[in-house]
Amino acid sequence: MTQRAIITTALLGLVAVFCGGCVVPSIHPLYSEDDVTACPGIVGIWLDQAAAESETWKFFKKPGENTYTMIYIMGGKPASFTAHFTQIDGVVYMDTYPISSDEESWRGQGTKLAGWNLLRQLHLLPVHLLWRIDLNGDVLRLSMLDPDMVNKQISAGSAVIAHEYQEVPECEPTLVLTAQTSDLREFLAKNGDKVFNSPIELHRKK
Repeated sequence: MTQRAIITTALLGLVAVFCGGCVVPSIHPLYSEDDVTACPGIVGIWLDQAAAESETWKFFKKPGENTYTMIYIMGGKPASFTAHFTQIDGVVYMDTYPISSDEESWRGQGTKLAGWNLLRQLHLLPVHLLWRIDLNGDVLRLSMLDPDMVNKQISAGSAVIAHEYQEVPECEPTLVLTAQTSDLREFLAKNGDKVFNSPIELHRKK
């Protein structure tokens, strides 16, 4: 199956999620082995006090590696991700990718997306999600790439980045970044302050 077919097939199963137009999936990661950095201050448990239902974010660091595990719990439903941090022009970014060992536990909950952890839904397609990080002591702000803002930069000719618009029934075409890692980094170096949505604010659990 071609990459295009894989993307299309997966997106067809995610109509409810991607029609919301809230994410920009990337086929390739934002980091290489040489670009990964540590983010020691993020280790711990974080709470979203403004969330409509209980949300908890947990970060753990793998010993001897600059690789982290992020566990996101929404409404009592946990999901695990590998998280890598990298800096571009002094700005910290996070790249999350679903941990495949979660798959069986998710299948066990049934096939209806409505019963699944929202962040895990956004990772059903095996893609990377890119975040901008602002960590200040016990306050952590997370921003995701905003499809409208990315589209605005592309349409205006202000940004050049490899991408595809995948057709999804009854929805606007979904933007998927297909650029290589080096091009993704160049894109954020030039446009990182223009393409992320308003941050969610988390507070460290004492």
